[in-house]
Amino acid sequence: GEGVERDISEAVKYFRLSAEQGNIDAMNVYGMCLYNGDGTTKNQSAAVKWYRLAASKGSPHAMENLAACALLGIGGMEKSIKESTVWKVRAQAARGDGNAVAWLVQNGYSLR
Repeated sequence: GEGVERDISEAVKYFRLSAEQGNIDAMNVYGMCLYNGDGTTKNQSAAVKWYRLAASKGSPHAMENLAACALLGIGGMEKSIKESTVWKVRAQAARGDGNAVAWLVQNGYSLR
């Protein structure tokens, strides 16, 4: 909305286009729009799909969103404290936390 009238639907359109072109941050933000129904129809399953795609490319923010979805059992994810914890640790590892990397490896989890 800087310099123009605020239009969330138009913003979501550009987040989606950018996400489809591979922008990792846009994948996560578009997922958040879908999750909350901001400027688009609420679709938590589709949100999780975008979070997973962004997480697979290394987005710690998307990993944190997946942790929240797993904790609550939202968007087709099974409610699981364990899976939520693993996604939280992956987010820490993606930010360069060596202890988080070591924990994932030691416990047989992938980094993404």
